[in-house]
Amino acid sequence: MRKNQVIRNEETGESLTMLESEYDNGGKRQVYRVELPAHRPSPPLHYHVSFAETFSVLEGNLDVYLGKERKHRLLGKGESVIVQKLELHTFANTSDSPCTMQVETVPAGGVVRPFQLAYGVANQGNAGADGLRACIMTRGQL
Repeated sequence: MRKNQVIRNEETGESLTMLESEYDNGGKRQVYRVELPAHRPSPPLHYHVSFAETFSVLEGNLDVYLGKERKHRLLGKGESVIVQKLELHTFANTSDSPCTMQVETVPAGGVVRPFQLAYGVANQGNAGADGLRACIMTRGQL
């Protein structure tokens, strides 16, 4: 995705806006804003092999779960958490209000591509009950 491009999951109301693309900086990082509706469940617990990820809350609250034991951290406006390479994690919005977060991946890592695929599947009416369909990704995509 290029800077200022937006993708949206019509099934869930979730959207992603690219703020800084790897195409703008030679692959050093990606920065994007995600709008999560209220009561948005988490993706499966996962990790990334090629990049660290920073979640920063701009509005609302974000539930972040870390490690195999899913240690819960509730982040509010202005708070961040850095998830290192190979660290198990997931996130959700369990509150009654929308959440806006900014995500930075260093190096870029290509994490937005799976969102494009999942949103596309959902927008074609083929999503699971949570508005997403699990995608199998190769090591190079994570």
